[in-house]
Amino acid sequence: MILNNVPLKEYNTFGIQAIASRFAHFSSIEELRELLSKRGNDKLLVLGGGSNILFTKDVEGLVIRNEIKGFEIVEEDADAVHVKAGAGEVWHEFVLKCIEMNFWWNRKFILDPRERWSQPNAKHRCLRCRNKRRV
Repeated sequence: MILNNVPLKEYNTFGIQAIASRFAHFSSIEELRELLSKRGNDKLLVLGGGSNILFTKDVEGLVIRNEIKGFEIVEEDADAVHVKAGAGEVWHEFVLKCIEMNFWWNRKFILDPRERWSQPNAKHRCLRCRNKRRV
């Protein structure tokens, strides 16, 4: 459902009070397709966790918030674990889940301040490495 004149304060980590002329959230690819079919000629802004955006004025057009969730091990062998995660997963929670499952990365791993992957066409991310139990 597309709402009109929605305050964006709770959708950005700076807490800036901006207004989206049209706003909706989606938690599946089907919902995203439906929203995009109703977009019309509106400009489009895809919003994730709101930590990589600074609103300086109200937003004209359609703001859609990615809330696609999911965590699945799609492949595991002696050298790698491939994880599929919804693009709306909170990065910090994803990292903690991987650590809890004893997965690790080749490089120094830090928690990314960007909470979500907000790409509209990215249903998942696959992370991999070359040693046992590494993601």
